[in-house]
Amino acid sequence: MIVLLTGLPGTGKTTVLKHFLRHYDKDCFWILSEELRNEANERVGFEAHLSDGRTGLFAHKSHVESEFRIGDYHVDREMIDQLFTEPVLQSIKYPDRLLVLDEIGRMQILSKDFENAIDLLFQSQTPVLATIRHGDEWAERYKKYPGVIVIAVDEINRNQLHQKLLRLF
Repeated sequence: MIVLLTGLPGTGKTTVLKHFLRHYDKDCFWILSEELRNEANERVGFEAHLSDGRTGLFAHKSHVESEFRIGDYHVDREMIDQLFTEPVLQSIKYPDRLLVLDEIGRMQILSKDFENAIDLLFQSQTPVLATIRHGDEWAERYKKYPGVIVIAVDEINRNQLHQKLLRLF
């Protein structure tokens, strides 16, 4: 089963995953993306936290040097592959373990290896709960993949959605 959470930025997709993980009592591997903010509470970057203890900065306005950019953010494709691609490929080897992935996004998709890993993941038997970018044309092919359940997250359903997801998984 593949469930994709989508919605506008700031609607609570990552928060839904965190609530889900607090209550999910089965084996899973998770990758969560976190915003980094400065003293003025402005978003300046993104880092990933993995259930195996790994963490890393994969995009930043000033602390990452890279030719790859999304808006004001420099994106480290090597870190994308370490923090997202490799764990996704490893998860395919464990079809009885849920993969919780935050997110299938514009920064991650800059890596062709990540895109290929997602294609393989969607063809595998591995259960997936992931967030995916809203409104981007490239994301539509994943949302329309056979058997995929797409759930829109909004301010109304975000606080109870984890309960529905727990029943699904």
